[in-house]
Amino acid sequence: MKTSIILSMGVIFCLGVFSSCEKETVEPPTISINNSYLEIPYQGGSYSTNLTSNSNWHLTYEKCYMNGKERPTLYPIKINPSSGTGNSSITISAETNKFKYDIKQTITFTAQSTDYSLTATSQITVILKANPNGIDENGNSDTPDDNDDEQIQAPSNVKAVKEGKTIVVTWDAVEGANSYEVFHASSANGNYSSYGHWTQNKYIDEVVLTEHNYYKIKAKGKTTSDFSNYAYCNFTSDEPETNTPPTPTGLYAVQEGQTIVISWNSVNNIYYYRLHYRTPLGAESFINVYAPSTSTVFDQNMHDGTYTFWIQAVASDYTASDPSSKITCSFKSNNGGGGDEQKKLDTPKNLEAFSSDRFVQISFDEVSLAYQYELYRSKYATSGYKKITADGGSSGNKYILTDQNPQSGTSYYKVKAIALSYLDIEDSDFSDYVKVTR
Repeated sequence: MKTSIILSMGVIFCLGVFSSCEKETVEPPTISINNSYLEIPYQGGSYSTNLTSNSNWHLTYEKCYMNGKERPTLYPIKINPSSGTGNSSITISAETNKFKYDIKQTITFTAQSTDYSLTATSQITVILKANPNGIDENGNSDTPDDNDDEQIQAPSNVKAVKEGKTIVVTWDAVEGANSYEVFHASSANGNYSSYGHWTQNKYIDEVVLTEHNYYKIKAKGKTTSDFSNYAYCNFTSDEPETNTPPTPTGLYAVQEGQTIVISWNSVNNIYYYRLHYRTPLGAESFINVYAPSTSTVFDQNMHDGTYTFWIQAVASDYTASDPSSKITCSFKSNNGGGGDEQKKLDTPKNLEAFSSDRFVQISFDEVSLAYQYELYRSKYATSGYKKITADGGSSGNKYILTDQNPQSGTSYYKVKAIALSYLDIEDSDFSDYVKVTR
């Protein structure tokens, strides 16, 4: 009899617990791409496809393969936009393939539920076809030319003309060029930023952000030309003010975990929001967040310090509102973790080398909180390392340093991560070496 009473009370207690612990159902995220496979001719180009999703999503570039091997320094395929909310039109673009092998790149799109507890993924595999006249892994061509080292001419007759809400840039074709790189600046002697590579001698700037626009072109073939003379275009909107969307209000940003969550008030009858940001390192860019969403999770290569945000509303005819007031948000990695503060940057890991007849590239995993990286070279594995000048930039989750003046024979390379002085963190130790024989 005593046993029966205890069991009954246990049943009543369990029922009470399960009743009080019922949770609200979270809608599972869904995501799909119209094309799961795409082949792009070796000349490169841009292609469009549609992404269908019911939630926030972002993309990840998976490993890139060429000639049956992983190539961490090759990321020829670019996807725009890289994140969004709901259904989106996706642009897939590729540079000209200079190699005589197919290049395979897989991109994963990940959707998250509103409470970030559930995810769904979809992938697309892109094949950039082999260039029949391309080079091998060592930079050698099957069709040598006596004029291989002859400098290709810089483009001439560069013009920039306003057409509606765009600026059309044209130039004369250059003999021996298989692509052109377009550069932009907001002043004649300013810092020119690359706008990508194009196979035609024409470029349409569809997202004009400044009134004063200067363009320069480089031609690329077996060699790369010098800059062309610049072309200038003054851009002011001809649209009546009544067509301009209202400026978004209520912009707010707060750190949540290792991300910054940004929200704002809704604007009626608009296509998307253009969210501008400035990182603690001073770099500026923007992301597009498609309506009706009025929030986004910002997690792009985070650094400790102050982030600045401002936003515009963009209508279906691409007319943009005036920018909102700027807000700031202080970000600190491992916020609330309660552990000891970091005293020294992590050592760069997973060094890999790629060598051509003109340069050597060293790739490695990016280091959190690193401001820049230094490249060191020696003829000996264990001593004699000296710092050398190297060009650098991010590619996926890797950072790449390029030695434009490599030595013949065998060289050894090491990398060091450098911290910003105000963070009060020591620079990293030297990485393990990677060996290159030319």
